Amino acid sequence: TERKSAMRENELTDFILQIAEPLMKPALILCAVGCAFWIIVYLIRVGIYRRSAYYRATGNPYGSVMGDTGRYGEYLTGKELAGLGGRVFYNVYVPKRESTTEADIVMIHPSGVYVIESKNYSGRIYGGVEQPYWTQVLPRGKGRRAEKERFFNPIMQNDLHVKYLKRYLGGDIPVYSYIVFSERCDLGKLMIDDDTVRLMKRSSLAREIKRNIAREGARLDEETLRKIAEKLENCKADAAVREEHIREIRDRHGRWR
Repeated sequence: TERKSAMRENELTDFILQIAEPLMKPALILCAVGCAFWIIVYLIRVGIYRRSAYYRATGNPYGSVMGDTGRYGEYLTGKELAGLGGRVFYNVYVPKRESTTEADIVMIHPSGVYVIESKNYSGRIYGGVEQPYWTQVLPRGKGRRAEKERFFNPIMQNDLHVKYLKRYLGGDIPVYSYIVFSERCDLGKLMIDDDTVRLMKRSSLAREIKRNIAREGARLDEETLRKIAEKLENCKADAAVREEHIREIRDRHGRWR
């Protein structure tokens, strides 16, 4: 009985191999083609990224940007600024008493200095101009409680950046504050009744800055722009400064986002 069972198993194995063998080669070819396709796509994306102004300004590796929500948001915001005729700086550590405050993005332009706070969040955002903390609400599906995260009021946060940047740059330099959220956000619950607050989704940023450029005109000459750029170059931070800044934010607000 065992011998007959073994013979049937061998016959079944041979039958399966006869069917599978003609299919194995096309399957392997298809797998190889698929792998090659995604490798080519990856290399194209890396090539596009390395030609970007963001990469030239930061030198951040492709993987570290695509895998980090905050950095990726800054990269996308930088793409929106392309073509506006300004020079863009990222992660500017402005001197503040005995420490620093980090501005996500600073663009210098003949019309002035643009300080942009990038929030690459998703979900629904709740908050108001005078509320020190806002709330991000992420739906978790039917019957499940939504996930809630608190973060520092970005208007107040960027006002702080603007305050110390003005002090650092000196002179009568026009500085504008912009708060930018991703397209994945619902901003309908924000309570903002102050017309001077420039808060928007990322896709509206270039349009809003163009309006400001048209309204303000050229207010900074080439020599002033050169001096501002030199000062901002000095605000680039090494790893130790970045870690100290992150630690300070965690201690003050209980989270880092």
